[in-house]
Formats: sequence, C-alpha cells, structure tokens
Amino acid sequence: AFEVEETKEMETTQSSTPKPEEQRYTLPILSIIKASQVEHGMRHNDYQGYRQYCSRRLQRIRRTVKFHHGKKKFEKKTIELKQINSERWLMLVLTQSERCWSYAMQLRDESKPRERPRVHMRRKLHKAAQYAKQLEEICAEKGDQRTILEAEAYSSWMNGTYQLEVEDWSQALSSLTKSRTIYDGLGKVGNAEHQELCRQRVEEIEPQIRLCNYKLKGRSDTPKEVEDGALTRKLSQLDLSSGADGQEINWNGKKLVVKSEKIRLAIATSQGLEADIRKSAPTVDKMPLYDKLLGSYADGLATIRDEIQNLTKKGKSDATDANLAVIKSAFDVQKLASSIQRNELLADQLEEKYLNPSETDQKRVKPEDMIKMYDTILQLMGELADAESGTDRSPLHTSRINAYKAIRCYYIGLSYAAMLKWREALALFDRSAQQIGTATSQFADAAQKSNDEDAIAFSKKLKEVSEKIEGKKCEAHARGFLLEAKTKSETKEEEDNTQVGSLLYGLDKFDDRFATQQNLIAFPPDFEPVKVKPLLFDLALSGIEFPDLEAKKAAKGFWGSLFGR
Repeated sequence: AFEVEETKEMETTQSSTPKPEEQRYTLPILSIIKASQVEHGMRHNDYQGYRQYCSRRLQRIRRTVKFHHGKKKFEKKTIELKQINSERWLMLVLTQSERCWSYAMQLRDESKPRERPRVHMRRKLHKAAQYAKQLEEICAEKGDQRTILEAEAYSSWMNGTYQLEVEDWSQALSSLTKSRTIYDGLGKVGNAEHQELCRQRVEEIEPQIRLCNYKLKGRSDTPKEVEDGALTRKLSQLDLSSGADGQEINWNGKKLVVKSEKIRLAIATSQGLEADIRKSAPTVDKMPLYDKLLGSYADGLATIRDEIQNLTKKGKSDATDANLAVIKSAFDVQKLASSIQRNELLADQLEEKYLNPSETDQKRVKPEDMIKMYDTILQLMGELADAESGTDRSPLHTSRINAYKAIRCYYIGLSYAAMLKWREALALFDRSAQQIGTATSQFADAAQKSNDEDAIAFSKKLKEVSEKIEGKKCEAHARGFLLEAKTKSETKEEEDNTQVGSLLYGLDKFDDRFATQQNLIAFPPDFEPVKVKPLLFDLALSGIEFPDLEAKKAAKGFWGSLFGR
C-alpha cells in the first residue's frame, strides 16, 4: 500500500510568532520559471513571445500590489522591505529579471552578424543580473530557507551568464559553480518534480563550466562559500518538507507529491477500504469490499489519465508528467495486487464448495471452474511482474507463481480423472507434486530468513494440497489397474462368445474352441454367390408393325420403276 505523509501547503509560511515583520514567504523560483517558459514559447525558442508574456504579467502584478511609476510622467520607485506583504512582490522582481533575460536572448539571436545590437544585449543581461541580485537580497530578509537558496542559485546563474557574455571567465566560473552546487543540493530534497527540475538545471550549467575551465586552462579558484562548506551547511539545515504542497506518498523509495484533490481522495478511499479488509473477521464476506477497492483504484487511474492529458495540452514540464507517470504505475501495481487477493479469496470459496457440495447449490463446482480461476490468477501475476519491472519485486513472486501452477496442474489432473483417463491424471499428479516440492522449498527458505507470514501461510496450503495429491495418485493408480483388468476380462468374454467357424475351413489355424464347439462342417452349407453369364432375349420383334409395301410393288413405267423402289 501507499505510505502517505501530509506535507505543508505551498501557501505563505509563518514563523512561530505572529508579528508581520517576521513573516516568511515561499516562492518556488525554478518551478515558476520553467512552467512559464514551457507554456509561453520557450519550447520553440520563441524569446520574443516569452518576453511579451513577462511584460503582460508584470503589468498585472503591478496593478495588484499598486506599485506604479507615476501616471503620466515616469517616476522611478524602489521596493522597500516594509512594503513587502505577500509573495507577489517577490514575483515582481523575478518577472523583471526574466523579461530582461528573454530580451537579451532575443537580441542575441537577431544580432549574430552585427556588433551594435550585441552591446544592447549585454546591457539587458547586466540588468537581468541586477534584478536577480535584488531578488536574492529581498529573499534573504523575507523568504524561507528554500526560497533563499533558490534565489541565491538563480542570481549566481544569471550573473554567470552575463560574465560569460563579457568573457570574464574567472568570475563566470565562480558564479556558475556556486549555482550548480546549490541546485545539486536542492535536487536531493523535496518532491520528485522539483528534483527533476534541479537536475535539468545542473545539466544546463555543466557545459558552461566546461567552457570556463577550457578558457582558463585550469587556472581557477573555488568560490569561497563552496570551499569552506557554507553552502553545504545551509543545504543540510534545509527543511526537507519545505516548499512541498499537497500530499506525499512513498513509492519504491521515492517521495511523490500528489497535488490533485481527486487523486488524493482516491488514495484516501483505497487506504480506508484496505484497512476495512484487514480488520474484517474471517467469517465476513470480503467480496463487496474488494469490489469497492478495485472501483476506487479504477477511478484514481482515470483521474490520473485526465491529469496527464490536461498537462500535455497545456505544455507543462516533463518532470510533472514523470511524477504522474510514477503515481499511475503505483496505482496499477496496487490494483493488480488487490485483484490477485480477490481472486485468491474467490478460489478458496470455490474450493470449499467443490470439496463440500451443498444440495441447495443449483450448479456444482467442477475442476474446470478451478482451472479457469487459477488461469486468471496466473495472468494477473504476469501483469504484476511487468508492472513491477525496474522496482524492488517481492522475493516470493516466483514462488507464488510456482505454487499457483502446481495447484492448477492438480485440478487439471482431477478433470482427467473425471473422464476416467487415469494414466493422464497420474502423470499430471506427479508433475504437480514436483512443482509443489520446488515451491515449498522456496517458501521454507523465505520463512526461515524473514519469518514472512505469507510464506508460512502458503507453505501450509501447499502441504495440504500435497497430501491430497498423494491420495489422488493412489486412487488413480488403483482405478487405472482395475479399469485395465476389467477391459481385458470383457475382451476375453467377447472372444469366447464369438463363433469359431467349421474345422473344415480352419485347418491352417489352431483354436481350442474347435474342441468345445465340435463344429466339423457347416450343414446345410451356406449359399454362395455365383457369377452368371447374361442371356440376351429379343422380345421386341413380335411387337413391331412393319409398313405395307404392296402399292409400291404394283407401280410400273419409267417413273414408277424409278421412284417406286
């Protein structure tokens, strides 16, 4: 089952005292930047579209916090710490930095063959670095632990990007190394989505650091904060749960944050039903509970699929998709495991009806029904193995498959025995006994090492089946022997009742029945078919009437003799 931990909401975090000046704010800088860039053109390197989005957002934030530079005439204003009463002020400075950075990247793409626009581009990058530094200073006074570190990493990265452009390799290497160290440390805490974003940012910084090392040819100094371990101490003091929102589940050694209320509701419902199943008495019918549990997992999977489709349409980050994909795989595994438990319970009920049939049952359970049930269980076990690929699979998985195959083979033998095919049934019982021996040894090793309750329960069940198989083997052997003896007796009796024939026509054969029947010759002799020569009788001549030719005989003259013949 899922291991669930409730985490803090991503809302404004407050210190233990309610004083306004001590209030700390949370701003997931990297997550906000990446989400905004993906949604507004950066997937296709559309820096102009992203810059225009930052300008519109900056205007909205200024209207919200009522921070304007005059109405008709421009009057420059600076942000003071006493003015900051929400995260929107932090977003104001961050958006200004992002707007300048995107403008610089736009000019870089448009001004490759010309020098003058590159000067404008450097000015914009320098301005972006200044805004990033201002954000770092504000967060140091108003932000929580994670926000302070993220602002420091963002400011170092922006400053390093500017120093790269002006070819100050030593300063660029110092800033980029500091940024990579912070992001590398942040990538080890928090939820999976945030860890993936930090890993991507570290991969983006690595080529820049290699370029600086190449230009400096190894002549570089490690930043002071990195060298004396100040950043390491800050990262070690970081609250692991700060900045996380919603509900965390532990799955396969990973902490996954569930933000969707519908998914959290599905998890809570499934956990409650699992607890009800565990607490229910053995005499209680658990099938309705299992049906509700599987329905809850199906609803959760449908919700996850909808969330993934919505994220794909909106163009969210790949880290969010990966987080939801892992949650979906966790739901799949739990659903398959619950389906196997349900079918095991159903198989036990069918076995009880097969061994102790009731007169009130309209349809008696046959071995074929049990075979079909264990076929379903084995199919689910195969799907569970595929779903758990790459995870820490239970060591008893293979043993359980062998046990189910052995029980299935046993019921196939019973079906052949019902058709009086005792030889085939005996061979199947032998095969089942071999598989049970293999599975029993595996379960015994697991029970001895870890004292696993499932292994002990399976060992007991296999022992009972093994005892049944021994009895069925003896029965099949005995009934097969009796059937063979009966067949031989019936064959001999049929031969005795058959007439041997006469001795006259059986001189070349020896049969003791000649003496008992005393049939020397068959009298009267039997009719034999004889070949007959066919006779032809002309019976039609007497019935033919010939024409009268007298008139032709009486005709005379030349013409008469010519046409009269």
